[in-house]
Amino acid sequence: MKVLEVIPITRGIFASGTLSYFSIKPVSRGDLVKISLRNKETSAIVGKVADVSDEKVALKKSGFKLKPIKAVICEKFFSDDWFKILEKLSRTLLIPSHAILSSILPKAILANPKSDFGKLTEVGLRKHLREHCKYALKGSFEDRVDYFRGIIREHFARKKSLMVITPRIDNIEKLKNLLGRGIDDYIFCFSSELAAKKYLLEYDKALREAHPILIIGTPQVLFLDRPDLETLVIDEESSRLWRDRGFFSLDFRRVAEIVSEEKKLKLFFSDQVLRIETIYKAEMGLIEAKNTISGRIRDSVETKIIEMLKTENFFWISDDLSREIKDSLRRGEKILLFANRKGYSSFTICQDCSRPQLCSNCSVPLVLHKIRDARKFICHHCFKVQEVPTSCQSCGSWRLKDYGLGIEKVAEEFSKLFPKAEFECQRSDLEVPRGRTAHNSEKVVIGTEAIFSHPETSFDLVAVISIDNLFTIPDFRINETIFRLIIELKQRAKKKFILQTRLNDNKLIKDAVSGNISGFYQDEIEARKNFGYPPFAAVIKLSYGSKDLGSLKKEGEKALSVLKDYNPISFPAFHEKINGLYRRNILLKMPNGWRRDDKLQPLLENLSGIWQVSVDPESII
Repeated sequence: MKVLEVIPITRGIFASGTLSYFSIKPVSRGDLVKISLRNKETSAIVGKVADVSDEKVALKKSGFKLKPIKAVICEKFFSDDWFKILEKLSRTLLIPSHAILSSILPKAILANPKSDFGKLTEVGLRKHLREHCKYALKGSFEDRVDYFRGIIREHFARKKSLMVITPRIDNIEKLKNLLGRGIDDYIFCFSSELAAKKYLLEYDKALREAHPILIIGTPQVLFLDRPDLETLVIDEESSRLWRDRGFFSLDFRRVAEIVSEEKKLKLFFSDQVLRIETIYKAEMGLIEAKNTISGRIRDSVETKIIEMLKTENFFWISDDLSREIKDSLRRGEKILLFANRKGYSSFTICQDCSRPQLCSNCSVPLVLHKIRDARKFICHHCFKVQEVPTSCQSCGSWRLKDYGLGIEKVAEEFSKLFPKAEFECQRSDLEVPRGRTAHNSEKVVIGTEAIFSHPETSFDLVAVISIDNLFTIPDFRINETIFRLIIELKQRAKKKFILQTRLNDNKLIKDAVSGNISGFYQDEIEARKNFGYPPFAAVIKLSYGSKDLGSLKKEGEKALSVLKDYNPISFPAFHEKINGLYRRNILLKMPNGWRRDDKLQPLLENLSGIWQVSVDPESII
């Protein structure tokens, strides 16, 4: 009889890192097995196998009764190289192995596994002949595609395969159409949209194809391997979509980076605007720049910044913008009016006590919506819908006034200014069927960032109603977020781009509108250096939520005591209460070599059952 240590494949927050079972049948390290976990059948990877006679003392001390595994699903499913990758990922990102496995293993493969799906075959024999290198590539989507075509031809000529991963499913088909010309039989695409049967068929073909191939997919395709795979491309590397949105915030860019390091692959970071950290590493010589990655973005789009003046009769669509829209409509052009808020008004204030009207489940202002001429309050966090009250929830006053921008308010103003013009307003319940390009027939679209989920959509005129509210968010990455948002919106404009703002002297806005990456980067990197943020230090955020404020305080004090040697900073979350849970954050600023600290990791791992731990998070608030 054998005693097994297995890693369950589950995202369960309270699941152990490894569990012990026994088997009377032969089992090896790397086998995929079926186990019973909390009265449910779950897949698991065998990490260690020992004879029961060698574990007698440990078993007696544990006091637990071992359960048998249910079955061996697949032998030699997980290779030694993948065990090394898994260990490094867990150590680097402070995420349990079981949660990483659940995120990176394709569901179709888990449902119908084969022993050669994860096996590295000849890679272990050949990778010592390769040199791991990192490159940075900046350019528009079209420029990047041209570059990719060149390296595909060069790879195929040398009988080498390559892989491109992207965070957006919509982008896979676009890349396939542009890169697959002439190599249709040697291009393989993978995403969760593929039916399981089709996924398995394509996966098997990709493994067995004798000719070099191009693989395009979402991050789970990283599990696919071939002996001739030489290069990995992370396209749209600055996108926020790379992060898993579950409790364990797995950054798939780091997964790809560690996979490329262990497999000795060439790694490309590519995007229109690369992350601040990536540009910095290129400047320091840690990444080789394939072109001028902080150069100005060149285009032929006419740009204009309109200063929004405070007037007695204020309208979000200014007179200047109204004239631009009128001219564009007369020419029959397509128009996008962008606002980054859904609803009609983003908050409502009592004129007597000056307090905002808040959601009872969340400590956030209720958003006013106009739905079929009816006024409703909706919380955009717990999605609670309620009637608009006639009096203040704090003092009872009837003097309530709504403020702020929402796309429904923009739509109302537009319909009054241009009553004969047809338009589409992107509401939260608007769904565009996948497979067709959104807004093909509409001349005017009034929308939010949801427009970016339709990569083919472009407009003759793109007008930003206002994004000034974003400058009030106290987060160290917010400037980068605003800069990238303006760049992405300008990319959608074919002829003219207009931005309305009350901050017309703001240098960030001017740099973004003119495509001045270098100017923005120099300001941002200096600010991060002064305040000790990445890339000059590592940030580790711990977050905890509880319905009981007393419990929240108690757990917070306990965590601060455990981490006292690391100067922890404790503060309420930006939205202190969401869905009935009070939330608190603890921030650690660590030197970049913190992973060599043998004491910190066990402390954080012990806290991770209760606290959500995120390394270099997208947001610290």
